[in-house]
Amino acid sequence: MSTRRDVLSVTGAGLLAGLAGCTGNGDGTEDGTDGEGTETPAGDGEGTETPADDAEASLGDPVEFPEDAECPVCNMMPAEHPEWNAQLAHENEDRAFFCSSGCLAAYVAYTDRFGGPDSPLHTAWVTGFETGDLLRTSDAYFVRVADPDHVDDIMMRNPTPFAGRSGAEAFVEEFDAYGDEDIITFDEFDEDLATFYREDLIEGSADDAEASLGDPVEFPEDAECPVCNMMPAEYPAWNAQLAHENGDRAFFDTSGCLAAYVAYTDRFGGPDSTLQTAWVTGFETGELLPASDAYFVRVTDPDHVDDVMMRNPTPFADRSDAEAFVEEFDVYGDEDIITFDEFDEDLATFYREDYVEGDGGMDDMDME
Repeated sequence: MSTRRDVLSVTGAGLLAGLAGCTGNGDGTEDGTDGEGTETPAGDGEGTETPADDAEASLGDPVEFPEDAECPVCNMMPAEHPEWNAQLAHENEDRAFFCSSGCLAAYVAYTDRFGGPDSPLHTAWVTGFETGDLLRTSDAYFVRVADPDHVDDIMMRNPTPFAGRSGAEAFVEEFDAYGDEDIITFDEFDEDLATFYREDLIEGSADDAEASLGDPVEFPEDAECPVCNMMPAEYPAWNAQLAHENGDRAFFDTSGCLAAYVAYTDRFGGPDSTLQTAWVTGFETGELLPASDAYFVRVTDPDHVDDVMMRNPTPFADRSDAEAFVEEFDVYGDEDIITFDEFDEDLATFYREDYVEGDGGMDDMDME
């Protein structure tokens, strides 16, 4: 398996001798563009750039990766992967940050599918494989790596960027599986390349996009509950989800976290958009049902339901089932059977007080 250090030892220091740079051409344009904002491959060299302060950065400058920015393709945190991350700027000044060049490829080919604006790409940057420095995609050469054992990177495999063509050629020569045709430039980032590297994420996004706001979607395996940071996909017997009118969705490990989010949406990072539909997992059926159709028992004792997060408003598909549960325990009455429109701040505080008053996440949970 090759690492950055392995490739450096193969290519030698001479690989980094030439500098592509990003200086002006004297005609008001910059190297790497054709004067109309279209990026074109530069010559052999580094072409590395230093991220600028957001307030001072032009669209031709990269910026620091925000600590809280998520990759729009895989939802990983690009700031946590400085050896592989990438970023781009649209002409409308929107920026997007990616954990890796493979996710950048998916976004470039399917921008609208991953929430990008209807605005042309202005400039993009990737992290050079040997140097670990940002360089313009227009200055880079990429090897279409097919085997995850050839590069020890994240997301298993990515189009691997080099500052100069000679670096890409040295990598290709190291493995019998590649040839010159596997060395590509950024203008060859197309739907085929995106599908090759991120097919599952692209198809998953298509499925989600085709689902109306009145339909639930599959729980993404990497989605975190915005209230407690647990992974809803791991709790199919208890999880819940909702859709906002602006198309945003949120996923929860339990109905108790759903209650907290509904009452304090902005506190848990939700958008300023009205709730469209919510779904909960029925206690007896284990199937999703619209929260508006469910009846909930306001369970107060964690010993009465062996669920996650100790206790939750427990959903039933029919009122008769909720009534049967109430009759099983002496501590409940008809007043403890509630509907979704009764999910308010008092209910949220009752079930998730530590999270509502804290910053969210398991560290806020009082397990006593």
